[in-house]
Amino acid sequence: MKKGVNAELIKYRNDKNQREVDVIIDNIEHLQAYELKYKKNLNSEDLNGVKAFEKMYTADLKVVNLDVQGKRD
Repeated sequence: MKKGVNAELIKYRNDKNQREVDVIIDNIEHLQAYELKYKKNLNSEDLNGVKAFEKMYTADLKVVNLDVQGKRD
């Protein structure tokens, strides 16, 4: 939102298998998908949603671990 993204373009995805993508920015040119976590150690199950999304759509995928982001010196 701070970068001027229209709120109507911001979406969330959760499929029938409970695989979710936390934030999707649906631009006309391309999709941007963000998975947000707050864990010391990520495992493969933590990324099931973005992996499933990647198989269905062409998108820029990013995983943001807020636990790591907050520990900068």
